[in-house]
Amino acid sequence: NPFQPRKIRIVYSTKNADGTYRIHEYKKANALDMLYTYAANVYRVIDGDTLDARIDAGFGRRLTDRIRLKGINCAELSQEKGEEARAFVTEFLKPCPIVVMRTQKNKEKEMYGRWLADVFALPGCSDPFKIAAEGVYLNQLLLDEGLAEIYK
Repeated sequence: NPFQPRKIRIVYSTKNADGTYRIHEYKKANALDMLYTYAANVYRVIDGDTLDARIDAGFGRRLTDRIRLKGINCAELSQEKGEEARAFVTEFLKPCPIVVMRTQKNKEKEMYGRWLADVFALPGCSDPFKIAAEGVYLNQLLLDEGLAEIYK
């Protein structure tokens, strides 16, 4: 089929000083992953590995959904470590106006219907590109702090 693209390209534009725009191509090895990357505002921490967020889906569309941190498991709230994990996540995210979350390509949901996501945050930063490039990987931070274990 001559109309079928041979390569998927993801681009972005920047505005030049003279008011014109320039198109750039992302050079990331697997740029397709970016199609499921969103900026979001976490408005409630349910427990150490579950968040309620307002997600910017693009084109002026926002949705509210419950997100489960992918690949980790925190203790339940009825356990001491569970409350400690929730308090840690709440304090860590308090100075974060937004986070960046990346879902799997197939937008995988887990058994309770929550989206699974990798979450990145950078306290005090509201630039999603900077957060994606320099932010703290929350899923890994919980593992490093001993507040989560790898989900099996």
